Amino acid sequence: MPPSTDQHETAPASDRHPGLLNHRDLGGTPTRDGRVLASGRLVRAAEPVDLSDDEVATLAALGVRSRIDLRAQDEPAQQPCTELDAAGVAVHHVPFRGLLAAERLPPLETAEQLGEYYLASARANLGALVTAVELVAGEAALATLVHCAWGKDRAGLVIATVLELVGVPREAVLADYARTQEAAPRLLDRVLARVPPERAAKIDRDRPVLHAHEVTMRTFLTAVDAEHGGVAGLLSDGGADPAGLAEALRGRLLA
Repeated sequence: MPPSTDQHETAPASDRHPGLLNHRDLGGTPTRDGRVLASGRLVRAAEPVDLSDDEVATLAALGVRSRIDLRAQDEPAQQPCTELDAAGVAVHHVPFRGLLAAERLPPLETAEQLGEYYLASARANLGALVTAVELVAGEAALATLVHCAWGKDRAGLVIATVLELVGVPREAVLADYARTQEAAPRLLDRVLARVPPERAAKIDRDRPVLHAHEVTMRTFLTAVDAEHGGVAGLLSDGGADPAGLAEALRGRLLA
């Protein structure tokens, strides 16, 4: 049951708002027990940079009061979220080390290999993954915006983990990840506009790492199931209380 409200129309919104790409409110996402995520609780996006007044207003209309910034190293300094900071949106910086913006990831030959890379990255960043989920479950003001650079890889891991914990069916988790594919060309255009033309000309737009295919997230979650007993087991390995987190997340996010 895909969301049907206007706030979920990613592609047209991205066309209108080039500073606000790949954004969507997860409200309306169903759970296996017949409930849904409430609107105005959890939002995901690419890095919200160089926003127009209208774009700031768009996020305000979605109820965004805080953001979880998963970018690491020099990314926040190079691409600051100036407009949201000025608007008083609280920031929680939770850097994922070694899992950088999509265009800076290592060469990968298939979408499945990207999913395998996600598992290695989740294990290497278990503390950050736990912290991000705990923020959504408790401390971060709602609606909270989860973002990295593209809103695909690092944000994809956090959002998928949250959705799995609250009981969203696997196919709906995969479908949400794959929706980023709609924005992938515009995300890459934005990156290429920042680099020298000679470097931009060498970028292979067909590289799997630059796309958001369902099989990538399926590969990741299937491996987590096999090797950790699901995302609850993965979080437990990071020192978290997954049952407590699931209860808190359901209390905060579900209608």
